[in-house]
This record gives sequence, structure tokens and C-alpha cells, in this order.
Amino acid sequence: MTTNYDQLIEKNFEHYSGGHVTHHVRTHTYKNFISDLRSPSRTILKLHGCVTNTAEIVLDRKSYFNAKADNPGIYDAVQALSTVNTVLFLGYSISDPDIQLILESVHARTRADHTHYALMSKFEHPSLRQAIGSTYNVSFIEYPAGQHHEVPLAVIDLWKAVKEERAGRGIP
Repeated sequence: MTTNYDQLIEKNFEHYSGGHVTHHVRTHTYKNFISDLRSPSRTILKLHGCVTNTAEIVLDRKSYFNAKADNPGIYDAVQALSTVNTVLFLGYSISDPDIQLILESVHARTRADHTHYALMSKFEHPSLRQAIGSTYNVSFIEYPAGQHHEVPLAVIDLWKAVKEERAGRGIP
């Protein structure tokens, strides 16, 4: 799931799969998203549309509202996925109103001991990190502001930490 409307994710998937299509790309207007979720195929959900159809791109408050009003099932599914899964946000500033509302709603309704995670630039002040983290139930993996070249190393560190945590629980 991404709120980006560029084609970075799908182009990288195609590149690293040797040019094979290994996924479906769906936007907020797609009516059979639940069917895709239940299928064995991989799906990229582009909540704000895609550059391949600029008329569907969600950019302002009115288009956010219209996307949700016209396609509530997609947003219900995203909320359900965020309720029963741990989500890792990459390249996301936690400033998207759609995601804020979903995370706030999920956290208010279903308190969880396990947080979601967001890899992002370091907050300017620790109080912002604490306030946003407690409101949305998100823990932050931060790297120095502007030092985006450190992101791959942070992802590798996260992968190792998850692997160690799973091994400690007897999970392969």
C-alpha cells in the first residue's frame, strides 16, 4: 500500500523480478480489492491514484473526501489491514490525512501492545515524536534529516532486528 502516485514501487518490482509482472496495481477506485486480497497474487494498492490516470490522483481535501465517499470499501479494507497487521511505513512523513485518520481510528478502537513502525527523517523535537507515536500507535525508526542514503542501512538493521526477535520466539 502506498500513498505515492508515482510508479517507483512497480518499476522496482519489475526490475528486480527480471521484467516479469509479479503483482497487480490497484487504485482507490478499484472495486474488487477484497477479491485481490484473498487471492494468492500480490497487489500494490495506490490510495492516491497513479500517474497513469491523472484524473484519479488524490491531492487536496476535496479529492480525499471524494475518494473516500466514492470508494469506502477500499478505506475499510485498509483500516482492517491496519487493525490486524503491523504496518511498516517507508518514505512516509506521517502527514497524510487519510492515513492519520485510519491510524487514529484503529488505535482509539483497539488498543494494542504492538506498534506500527515508520522509517523516516528524525523529528525536530522529541515531543513531536512522542505525541504522534502515542496518537497513532507508531514507533519511529529515524535517520538524520536529509541523509536519505542511510535508509537502506536502516532497513537492513530493521530486518536483522526482526529476524532476531522472531528467532527469540522460535519463529523461523
